[in-house]
Amino acid sequence: MKSRNTNDRAGFTLVELLVVISIILLLAILAGAVFTGRMSDRMRSAARISQSAFLGAKDRALHAKDLRGIRLTRDQTDPTLANGFVYLQPLPMQTYPGGSFKLDRLDQNPNDNVPDSPDIYIVRGNNPQPPPATALSVDWYDISKFFPPNPKIRIPSNSGQWYTFTMSNPKYPFGPTNQVLQLLTPFAQQPTDPLYMYPNSNTAFPASVTTFTSCDIQLGNELLPFHQPISLPSGIVIDLKYCSTNVQTLAGIGTGSLPLVDIMFSPRGGVTGYLTALGQIHFFLRDLKDAADSTSNPLAVGPPGSANADVTKGERMILTVFPQSGLVQVFEFDPGDLVDNNTGAAVPDGLADNPFNFAQQVKTAGR
Repeated sequence: MKSRNTNDRAGFTLVELLVVISIILLLAILAGAVFTGRMSDRMRSAARISQSAFLGAKDRALHAKDLRGIRLTRDQTDPTLANGFVYLQPLPMQTYPGGSFKLDRLDQNPNDNVPDSPDIYIVRGNNPQPPPATALSVDWYDISKFFPPNPKIRIPSNSGQWYTFTMSNPKYPFGPTNQVLQLLTPFAQQPTDPLYMYPNSNTAFPASVTTFTSCDIQLGNELLPFHQPISLPSGIVIDLKYCSTNVQTLAGIGTGSLPLVDIMFSPRGGVTGYLTALGQIHFFLRDLKDAADSTSNPLAVGPPGSANADVTKGERMILTVFPQSGLVQVFEFDPGDLVDNNTGAAVPDGLADNPFNFAQQVKTAGR
């Protein structure tokens, strides 16, 4: 028997190595294609879920013959991002009988005893009284957490005019023992109005209107019972920072506050509230990794590698709600100026860059 040559070693031939490398490259290409396909499916799924959620709120308003809506749920780690929705219904209106408050003129310096305005802007509620006191009082401080953006009060209740109010005047600090609301427009009253008669105007605009009255306060929204939250697919979010300006304002972007992002539909199918007059409502869907990357500015138009370059890697789409009709559609994101492949320089198209351009021109996705 011949002994085995210790110099002989098993190994791959060059051809075998090339075959193995080719197979590895092919698998890598296929894996990338599958990953890209899944990303596309995820974005398309996110668009469909978002569109269905808004249309579902609209449909519920039509069937209930009452206001219904949808709230964007903020990401717990980054409140400028939204990752789902919940359905809403309005809270019951709060009514306060005559004698619960008084109406005052705006006075920025109460110490001088001279009101700064002949018009009535201040609604001063009676502070809560401990039992067994019988004086009428209000609970505005307790229910203020339910106030919607731009809250409204109707004076008197049932038949009066609606006024938008605020609680942010530093001269009238709102609190549990100072339940003061400031109207944004003056209270519509005449000196001869028997409901709101104040002392003789010859006394140089008295500080207070002595007659008490009633009011209704419109509260915000609560979750619609027996409905589960709706989540976007993992890795896809609505980036509130790059939504349309009306959405950014609603979400408190840049203000440090975190108001509820509620969109309400009327029984006629359109969006209700102050958003109605602010034009189309655009939501920006994008990949979570891009949204979390501070350098990924979808509005950047600089050439690749520049400080103002758009380094976005994932897909992005626009979901638009048309307030008047309640129509909800999905559109492609318009990246603005193109980039020359040879020079890397931006190629102006003669139009102002507008990410919602396709939505405003009603060029639906896929067309």
